[in-house]
Amino acid sequence: MCCQNVGRRQVCIFVSTCIAFFGFGIWREIYIITPMELPRIRHNVLDIRQTNRSNNIKVLSNNNGSHNNHGCKCNNNSTGAGDTVSENDTVKIYDQDNENNMKTSPCGPEVRHLAFVKVHKAGSTTVMNILERFAYKRNLLLALPQKANILHYGFSNIVPRPKNSPFDMLITHVDHYDRKLFASVLPADTKYIGIIREPLMLSISAFEYYHRNYGLYKNVPGKEKLREYLQHRAMYEPKQASMSYTNNRMSYDFGLPQKSFHDEAAIKKFLFQLDSEMDLVLVVEKFSESLVLLKRLMCWQLKDVLYITRNKNDQKDSVHFSADEMKYHRDFSLADNMLYDYFTNRLNEKLQAERNDFQEEVDLLKSMLPKVSSFCQKASSNNWKTTERLVFNKTKFNDVFQVDLKDCRLMLLRELTFVDLSRSKNLEIELLDMRNLPPSF
Repeated sequence: MCCQNVGRRQVCIFVSTCIAFFGFGIWREIYIITPMELPRIRHNVLDIRQTNRSNNIKVLSNNNGSHNNHGCKCNNNSTGAGDTVSENDTVKIYDQDNENNMKTSPCGPEVRHLAFVKVHKAGSTTVMNILERFAYKRNLLLALPQKANILHYGFSNIVPRPKNSPFDMLITHVDHYDRKLFASVLPADTKYIGIIREPLMLSISAFEYYHRNYGLYKNVPGKEKLREYLQHRAMYEPKQASMSYTNNRMSYDFGLPQKSFHDEAAIKKFLFQLDSEMDLVLVVEKFSESLVLLKRLMCWQLKDVLYITRNKNDQKDSVHFSADEMKYHRDFSLADNMLYDYFTNRLNEKLQAERNDFQEEVDLLKSMLPKVSSFCQKASSNNWKTTERLVFNKTKFNDVFQVDLKDCRLMLLRELTFVDLSRSKNLEIELLDMRNLPPSF
């Protein structure tokens, strides 16, 4: 607004600029439950290193008891459980204007530069959705392929960087991890994280998923293809590891060459190097604990690590293996088993180093997840025709905050849809010079 004084009269001239935004609608998305999730196969783990404002709103909330209001290691502004509130009550909700400012906590401002090694069939789609939502709300630039959702080796298909500046995050699939390549497009202060899963369970899940959805492993005969494959895995694997999702795929995704899959000395050297480059490797079997560690590492809020499980099958089939079969599977996936053992131990070390209130925060996160899932699924099934919001009250780990329909829509987006949305968001950020602005909601 420009103002001029003419005598005693003040004439205010409003200058408005119209900017054409790239419109993109977020269609209602219902996530597909696909791969088989089977019980974890337990085996001995070896450490190879030794060998505030008020608003009248319609709300939904929940009462999980009170928590002492003490400081948290990383943040006092995360998420918590709330008290039951009727839809006609006036409640205090998280001040959205305040949420738009970057949070500062005892561990410092929130970290916005991150690289994620997206391992196939290891809960990585769920983690990617968490990271995409964080970036989307804060107008961060993602390193993305020009089409689809895989960056090829050398990043030949990457969306060009704006004005030769680095991207904020790289969280999509890549052919395989290469630290030098990642560092060439990301800031020097980037945090590097990955994710792993019990190798046999990963192989079973990958076999079921890619066989059912993409027609892979057609060369496995018989009606009980999974059982036949598990009994003779070596017979049915493609010659090239890049074409397989069950042959030491985690190690391959992290950058181990196929020729080293059964070379213990080479695997150990690889793991030591990888450990020096990774700030945190999440473990699927300790997913909630991993997310709280991630939240604390990044100085994020608990709301930032809420999620609705993606690409998960609720089948609970049981598979039993003899001692000889277990040895066969472990020998076949030697690199993946050594990788899993090593970084599971590393995660346990990190957990033991946390304060004694760590489990309390984990339990709090676990208590929120079914409420968020139920709320969002109900909103989706009602075609988003609701004014309800899920409100969580203040605890020692968080201020009051809410989950609304915008949050739900993003949580329920399919991976490819979200990648398309993020590409459009990148263009919007560049054209409107919106980079690293406060969250849009």
